[in-house]
Amino acid sequence: MLCIVDNEDDVLLYTGRFMQFYRENAKYKERTYTFVERVGIERIRAVVVDDSEGIAAALDAAMEAAAAATYDPWKEAVAPKTANQFASVIAAGDG
Repeated sequence: MLCIVDNEDDVLLYTGRFMQFYRENAKYKERTYTFVERVGIERIRAVVVDDSEGIAAALDAAMEAAAAATYDPWKEAVAPKTANQFASVIAAGDG
C-alpha cells in the first residue's frame, strides 16, 4: 500500500505522481508491479508521498501537461455537428 488518504483529490494527486514517476523511471515495457518490486515501495512512498527528492511539483506539472494534451477522438466522432444533425434519421425511424 502506498498511502492512506482522506479524499478523492488526494487519490488523484498521489496516483498521478506515482504514474509520472513510473513513466520517468521504469524500464521499457516494465509493468508497474515489477517496477515497484525493483525500486521498492519505501522509496516510491518517500518520493511520491513525502517528496524526499523535491520533485513532487515537477511530477505534478508533468502529469497535468500529459492530461491536458490527451485527445479523445471518439468525442469528436460521436458528437453531432449541429443540434439537429440526426433529426432526419430519427424522424425516418418513427414511421
